[in-house]
Amino acid sequence: MRYLDPAGAEQFAFVTLAQLGLQLLDLVYVLDPDNLQSAAKLSGAGSDADLSSRSELDDRVRDFVLRQPALAVRPDLLREISYFEGNAADFSFVDVASMVRSLRALLLHSRPLRATDIALPTEAKTTSEAAAAI
Repeated sequence: MRYLDPAGAEQFAFVTLAQLGLQLLDLVYVLDPDNLQSAAKLSGAGSDADLSSRSELDDRVRDFVLRQPALAVRPDLLREISYFEGNAADFSFVDVASMVRSLRALLLHSRPLRATDIALPTEAKTTSEAAAAI
């Protein structure tokens, strides 16, 4: 995240999943890979248009930075969130976005395994599937 310090100099703060209190599986719901912008512009006024275009991840990053007493950032000094940048040893959000997209499709659009899915072709019966329904 880019922000201005009280003296007006541009500063950077790198925010990780651990700092946000998120687990890897939380990215399936929080990170929308199709809505990642190169940099989410922030304005201090927080107009209705800005609020409707911000994602949950934007809100979490913004809230984390504002709550850090060591940074002493005012809301009007926030500039942008860049999902392309990160520490050298860490992956950026854009780096994992394609994997999250695949996992989201797999986890959110799959049905539970049925007994007939793993039965041998000679053992599978159509009546067992109907009887298992609750």
